[in-house]
Parts: sequence; C-alpha cells; structure tokens
Amino acid sequence: EIRVRKALSENLKDSNFLPRDVAIKLASDVLEVALPILEFSKVFTDEDLISIITSTKIVAKLTAISRRDSASVKVSDALLETHNEEVITSLFSNKTASISKESIELAINSFKANGTAVQELMNRGGLPVRVVEKILSAVSLELRNTLINNYKIDIKNACYLIASGQEQVAIKIEDNYIHTSTTDALRKSSLPSIATRT
Repeated sequence: EIRVRKALSENLKDSNFLPRDVAIKLASDVLEVALPILEFSKVFTDEDLISIITSTKIVAKLTAISRRDSASVKVSDALLETHNEEVITSLFSNKTASISKESIELAINSFKANGTAVQELMNRGGLPVRVVEKILSAVSLELRNTLINNYKIDIKNACYLIASGQEQVAIKIEDNYIHTSTTDALRKSSLPSIATRT
C-alpha cells in the first residue's frame, strides 16, 4: 500500500543504514514514496543519482535531486544536461550544490532569457565575469540593476557594447575608465551604454 511505503520512505530518508538497493527501489516508486528518498538519502552514490537522472523525465524527481545537500559537480552536470528550466532553476537555487564555472557558462547560453533562473543564479554569487557579460544583455532592467549592484561594472579590462538583436562585443578600456555616471546610465537605460570619456 502506498501509505505504508510513504511512511517507510519518510522514516528511512535520513538513515545511513538503508541498503542502497532498497533506496533505489523506493526512488523508482510513485512520487509520494520516491521524493523524500531522492532529496535526503545519503546512501546513493553519484552513479546511482546520475542513472536516475538519465532514466527519468519526471520533473518532480529531478527537482528533488537538485535540492540535495552538497550535490556533486557530476550530479549537477547531469541535471543541467536535462535542459529543463524548472530543474535548472531549482539547482541554481541550491547554494550547497557544486556547479562548475564551465557548466554555468553553458547553461546560461540556453537560459539567460529566463528571469527566474538568472535571478537564482545571481543569488548564488561569485559568477565569472564572462557569465555576467553574457547575461547582462538579455535580462530585464530590474535584474540588470541587481547585476550592477552585486558585480562591479568598473572591471579593468572591458566595457560591454550591446545592441538590441545584435551580437555582443567587448571593447578594451583603460583602468578606471568607467565612472559612477556610467553605472547610473546603465541602471536607467533599457540597454547597456558605452562608457565615454568626459
């Protein structure tokens, strides 16, 4: 009966003594049974989790895995490869998950126009400059303001020139070239502006 299996799953989800084969069987059960085990059980290996990720299209199961404490880079990569917006947004919101910079860059190419996913990614902090550069042109003004506030725009080597519907181009600038007035202009403009000397 589902009610019994659900109670079993809830009671065993934190057990370090749960046999892996039992955990895997519970993970393949209906959602009420599978989700607690998928999100919390520590008996799974990365290979177990990756196998589950690649063998299911059930978003609820994938998002449960994305919420796991300290998910590894390998597991995160497998989740990113699902190309599912809900799953990736959930993964980005999990600050304990390990996600490589390379994977973030690849993911943002597909999801930089997704405001929710980008917001969760920005909330993680520590984004590489290349990622900030990529998403700055695609996000809403509100999200762009968050980027400007959280990541210093006066980067020594680059200023971004972005035109609507055109390819982004980076131009070299001298140290301290971007001033406060430039940042204010970026915040007010619907498109990032080119810094000019005064």
